[in-house]
Amino acid sequence: MSLPTSRLMLIVLSCMVLGGFVAWLAIQWMNTSDRRDERATAKQTAAVSEPIADGPKKPAAPTKLSEPETPKRSPTGSQPKVAIVIDDVGLRPNVLDAFWAIPGINNGLSWAVIPGTRFANALTRDLVARKACIIAHIPMEPIASESITSGLGDYLMVSDGPAGMLDKLRARMDTFPPSLRSQVTGLSNHQGSLLTTNQSAMTTLITFARSEKLFFLDSRTTAATIGKSVAQEQGVRVVERNVFLDNVREPDAIERQLDELLSHAQRKNHAVGIGHPYPETAVALARWFRKHASSLQLVPVSALTQ
Repeated sequence: MSLPTSRLMLIVLSCMVLGGFVAWLAIQWMNTSDRRDERATAKQTAAVSEPIADGPKKPAAPTKLSEPETPKRSPTGSQPKVAIVIDDVGLRPNVLDAFWAIPGINNGLSWAVIPGTRFANALTRDLVARKACIIAHIPMEPIASESITSGLGDYLMVSDGPAGMLDKLRARMDTFPPSLRSQVTGLSNHQGSLLTTNQSAMTTLITFARSEKLFFLDSRTTAATIGKSVAQEQGVRVVERNVFLDNVREPDAIERQLDELLSHAQRKNHAVGIGHPYPETAVALARWFRKHASSLQLVPVSALTQ
């Protein structure tokens, strides 16, 4: 028995409406999925590029980064300049040889020595003999007060005021004998996520750096640091850290961070990485430098100050 034409057309029309609704639902689901993927990608990017606050560092799963092309020229057509600073020198003896043994490194690394620590002067003498770039690495007040390390002596504190800060800075620098102090060319912050955001404290610090003819390396332990702007206002040469290298103390993870450092240098013509005198860092740097030495210029961090 055949259906009346009007009923048949109603059935066909209902099927078309239902099909259209199903298609609309499918499109909405795909759009939602795309937005979710974009948010996840943004979080991963922020995890790699955002400055790391000081305090106890929690191991994190290393972010997988793409291999930089080798060799690759910077936007100016020349090889990008890379500076690698080894922080926290002076806490342990016999930490330099593993880095100097890396073929081709020569005097390309820079060294941030904490004045007044047990092995600071002995290691600084070795660095002076090698004509290395030496920085005074000064402990400064972090946001998390529990992360202050008592064995490092007096931290610079916001509450010190200008006179108190200057007294502490002079006392730190006086722990170097004159023959070593005269070879220190820069100053950087150990921790300092609170102090480097304070206008009065940073003005005092940079005034001291200017009086000592020191450049300032901002370790950028917080994104809110005002170190660069204060230094520029006072005519003090300054440079900022771009990549932390060894928050995860595993050679493969450190190599990935070194790759990120080179990628940044290829985009911006230069980059500064900060690591520590760990055996794992020396191993990773040796492997990485062997692969990429021909695609970069390894320079003292002083060469990148502006």
